[in-house]
Amino acid sequence: MMYNVHFWYGKYGSRKSKSKFEGLVFAKNREHVHELIDNIKSEFPLIEIEYVSITGGTKTLEEIYETWDELRGIPPEKGRILNAFYQKQLIRKYLA
Repeated sequence: MMYNVHFWYGKYGSRKSKSKFEGLVFAKNREHVHELIDNIKSEFPLIEIEYVSITGGTKTLEEIYETWDELRGIPPEKGRILNAFYQKQLIRKYLA
């Protein structure tokens, strides 16, 4: 289903203020959302993630496919972070 995800990330041992991730995640359940967040963390081993908030998951699959055409044909089991490229660019910029 579709979940709103918010968390703060920062660089280990840095005094730089943390930055906020706000995104939509298409996943089968909340545990799957955590797996997708862990995948981001594994791509960027220098970041630490805090205060994860996950809300949503009430829309039906048909409502999701009507609203987001780019998800049509993708099963929830596969999972996807919408605008993942943009989100990763923000993290790269933060770490620079």
